[in-house]
Amino acid sequence: MAGFSTPNRTRYTLIDMYRGLAIFGLLMVHMVERFGVWSSVREPGQISSLVHLAFAGKAYATLALCFGINFSLLVASAKRKGMSPLEDQIWRYSLLFAFGVANTLLFGGDVLQVIAVLAGILIVLSRIKDDNKLLLVGLVCMAQPLIILSCVIGAFAPDFTRMYLIPESTILQPLKLATQEVYRHGSFWDVMATNLSSGNILKWTYQITSGRVFKSLGLFILGVYLGRTGFLQDPVQYLKDRKWAVAIMLALLPITTVTKTIFSKLTSDDLSAYMVMIKTLSSSYFSLFALGAVLVLITWAYTRLPGKLFTPLEKAGQMTLTLYIMQSVVFVPVFYGFGLGGYAFITSGQAVVIGLVFFAAQVIFANIWLNHFDYGPLEWLWRKAIHQRKKLGSFRATRPTERLIK
Repeated sequence: MAGFSTPNRTRYTLIDMYRGLAIFGLLMVHMVERFGVWSSVREPGQISSLVHLAFAGKAYATLALCFGINFSLLVASAKRKGMSPLEDQIWRYSLLFAFGVANTLLFGGDVLQVIAVLAGILIVLSRIKDDNKLLLVGLVCMAQPLIILSCVIGAFAPDFTRMYLIPESTILQPLKLATQEVYRHGSFWDVMATNLSSGNILKWTYQITSGRVFKSLGLFILGVYLGRTGFLQDPVQYLKDRKWAVAIMLALLPITTVTKTIFSKLTSDDLSAYMVMIKTLSSSYFSLFALGAVLVLITWAYTRLPGKLFTPLEKAGQMTLTLYIMQSVVFVPVFYGFGLGGYAFITSGQAVVIGLVFFAAQVIFANIWLNHFDYGPLEWLWRKAIHQRKKLGSFRATRPTERLIK
């Protein structure tokens, strides 16, 4: 059965498949990074470099893009019902923030908090009715205006830039070292307290100085634009109609690949402050263009290859919240000092193999679960809380299409 065989599959489960890929990529990056605790294992690092090349900055970006598309679907659904989506949006993403706080207790690198906060900004920006104006705002965000400004500042105030503006800023090193000491040797309660305090400071500082906040917001907006302008109706035709944009993206990819390759061989200590920011900018642009090229290829394959090849990954994408938090619950105790202390003896290669096996188990779990229920456990809880003033209805299957938009 071809991927374009049914309207429901074409319109909605493509996004589920994107999310399934994103949650897999996040797991791989987190595994080689030992979920935020620095490894004691001395190794060449080729595996870690390959994982970062394949997924770092791209998995999270895919999740951001899917969020924007899903946001547009929720707004459109509310309008069809004659409802104002504002109150629902505020409540929905406040709950997501609460999930993020809960996950942060274990894993300081949680992204749910960031997504929820940016969703608040997106609620405001989505009031822009003109699609082209909205897209322009998104492109400006993805262009990384803060990093560009930091490049200029770095040329005139290098000491200030190194202290405050680069992702590995000097002023944060004592805090990073203290946080790592807790992750390696602290108790479970020490880790929770640290994640809620210094862990949050480090996370948000990195999100801002690396430009990830702007890139994520830009991808949110791009997702809304795609949803508004009919991407899900016929994804391949949509891309064909905008082949000029695809051509520009593909033309810029090799350029950013070369610049990233050159800069990746240089450490920040070898570069002036403004060149460090250019290195960061180059990496960000490479991730965007590489992600775009990969998603174009995946979209084409999705609409041409048998649908059953993608179904397992689609099911995983329908349970993104459950699977994402499950990964923290399982692997933080594996790597951290209060648990097995795996940071001290698990190599990157072993971490990747463990991650692959675990994700395969997650995919099997998702497929079995969704054969019996409409929603994943945490997705159901989230939906239950969103509709707390309404009767949710049976936990078991009702209409298949209802579970495709969360």
